[in-house]
Amino acid sequence: MKLIKSILLLSSLLVFFVQGTVMAQKVSGELKKWHKLSLEFEGPNTSESAEENPFLNYRLNVVFKHATTGKAYLIPGYYAADGDAGNTGSTTGNIWKVHFAPDETGEWSYEVDFKKGKWAAVRTSGKLKVLPLWMGHRVSLLLPNPINRGGILGAKVDWIMLANAILNLPERENTF
Repeated sequence: MKLIKSILLLSSLLVFFVQGTVMAQKVSGELKKWHKLSLEFEGPNTSESAEENPFLNYRLNVVFKHATTGKAYLIPGYYAADGDAGNTGSTTGNIWKVHFAPDETGEWSYEVDFKKGKWAAVRTSGKLKVLPLWMGHRVSLLLPNPINRGGILGAKVDWIMLANAILNLPERENTF
């Protein structure tokens, strides 16, 4: 009986810990094709002037994978201090960010890899310390197919003008 109680207690703690990990992340942006998604994680509290330099001694990578096509993208993340340092001027905090603009509708999953060690940002050594904060954390995002394709992407336009550069959209068969 004690064994069953112990297992139930440990299971409850595990569920609580996993839920806490999931709740520590924030996804913002529109769940639409070509729109920027920002993932925000609460991680180690540090500062730009810390001896353990967050830009050099930590590495955050997120792999985004499309369920249907199998496309996968490795996107590096970065230390973002308080999450709004561009406006607040903060040099300390515990926020880490990743940005991604999906090129397909449908289901995307992502997996987080966060490591710490001397020169971790530029080293590929397997000897780096794995930080278990979000390690192996997998989440799925669903980008629905658009119903009303209004606006520039829904019109008979095969290109978008951005700062004097023309980008052809790959899903269009002909340009102009």
